[in-house]
Amino acid sequence: MSSAGFEIRTAAGEVLFAHAWTDVIDPAVAALTEAFGSAPTIGERAGDGGHYADQVLYEWAGFTLGDSILTEKPRAEYFRASSVDLTAAAIGDVQLTTTAGVSVGWTFDQAAAAGYTPYSWNGRTTFDFDVSDAAGTLVMASGEESGGVVTTIVAPLSSVI
Repeated sequence: MSSAGFEIRTAAGEVLFAHAWTDVIDPAVAALTEAFGSAPTIGERAGDGGHYADQVLYEWAGFTLGDSILTEKPRAEYFRASSVDLTAAAIGDVQLTTTAGVSVGWTFDQAAAAGYTPYSWNGRTTFDFDVSDAAGTLVMASGEESGGVVTTIVAPLSSVI
């Protein structure tokens, strides 16, 4: 996962599928279903009435793909037409990481040793990874301050939040 989207890669690093955040969702759902070996559970997440749109959620244990319900303008004009939340380091044999290799389960000490600076946001310790100035988006990992472990990785997010 990166600030631009996500890729499904072989163990050797060959890209099998790539999804940019503004791409249509159906091919991504099909590729993830094949990679994970099961169909997702489908749900919904309410937006905040302003910054984030309502989303249809495609959920596999540890990987949630959100598809914004967009009606006002073309998909490519939304900064967060789709999104991903990671809450596991792997699903079966599929490793879930950022392009920097960060995964759920990293300790805050590992993140700091890798050069990422923690800050507090909404009562959680947070680290920004793969910041893209051009896109104005980032990959953010966080965890409860008392636990010292990354429990969630999300993208994209506005770097001005």
